[in-house]
Amino acid sequence: MHPSQRTRLLIYLFLILTLVILFRSIPSFLYRLLFNEAYDLNYDQLFAKRIKTYIMTHDCGRYTTSLATDLSGDTTLVTDSISEPQCNNASNLPLQETIPNPDDENQDQRYITKYTQVLNACSHGSKMLCLILEDDAVFLHTPTRTREVLIQNTITYHWNEDSAYDCGKRGNGWFASSQTGLGSLCRIYSKDKAGCLAACLTEPKHPLSHGDLELMRCQMKCKLKQKRFLLVQHTGLPSTMNRQEWPKDVG
Repeated sequence: MHPSQRTRLLIYLFLILTLVILFRSIPSFLYRLLFNEAYDLNYDQLFAKRIKTYIMTHDCGRYTTSLATDLSGDTTLVTDSISEPQCNNASNLPLQETIPNPDDENQDQRYITKYTQVLNACSHGSKMLCLILEDDAVFLHTPTRTREVLIQNTITYHWNEDSAYDCGKRGNGWFASSQTGLGSLCRIYSKDKAGCLAACLTEPKHPLSHGDLELMRCQMKCKLKQKRFLLVQHTGLPSTMNRQEWPKDVG
């Protein structure tokens, strides 16, 4: 090989190596420069002091124990009956028994009653954010990575916590999305707004109104910004709602 060709080849290799190094380091640098609030966070402390978890379950069965174990932290099981054997086995976790509403006519109305009681408990709690999970979910990540994703997507730039997070759909928790009214597998609300949502859910509604759609309506009424990110997936267990068909004459 001619010396001049060898020199050009070495120059090309040097340029390629330089570009590789730049492309590997620039994204990290830009991330730290633009979003330094989300860089090198104390995830354990933020999770322990900001997040309260409620797992909605009928009898502490399905994947209730698995979810509670994976997430750990400040977790309460919200069950229809604390006397269920599976709830007794989970006695190391706080239990919140749903107070039935005699006016509820179907599973969706009972679900709304249950959700309202969770939101009321959230509004009187000591943690800023309440993660509300259904018992047929599974986390995408390891427990450590789950807490990191949860914290990264719920960071706020200001003191106010005016966002509603749907953590069962793909997205980025820093940016607003359209209102998602289908699916309440994983939701996050702030204690500041939970009281408004609870009050809204107690308003008169259509007898066949779906709980998911009521949450969307109340999020809009309480002026919550909808955001979403993917933290869990549905396992495939059948729904316990037993929903009737929505009447054709109802918009």
